Amino acid sequence: MARMRGRVMRARTQVEKARPMSDVELLGVRLKDAREYVGMEPEQVAASIGKPVSSIFEIESGKRTVSVTELKKLAKLYLRPLEYFSAGERAESIELDNLIAEAPKLSDRDRKALQRFAEFLQGQSQVDSKG
Repeated sequence: MARMRGRVMRARTQVEKARPMSDVELLGVRLKDAREYVGMEPEQVAASIGKPVSSIFEIESGKRTVSVTELKKLAKLYLRPLEYFSAGERAESIELDNLIAEAPKLSDRDRKALQRFAEFLQGQSQVDSKG
């Protein structure tokens, strides 16, 4: 399931780069990604924030704008900071900033494991670029 989420998020990121999206469409994509990441169905989200499920589909497809109040509720529900949904910033850089902010809270052992994983990924990207 996590692999699928990663593929979906990478595919959407590629779509973001491929054609310009309006701010409303980009926000909808990010909201849908966040909802799917936490494993919620649109019906659950609608019930949680007191909106019809059609509103969730319209928001995620970029056909409806989101009020600040709704966005705050969604961010809390999806366990994301409001900045994650900012149309002006790339989601990946915000996630990286969050990871960096959380790193000091990790144990020494976990930080070392995270460092080894980062080195592994860096090596993988070098292999991918050669082949």
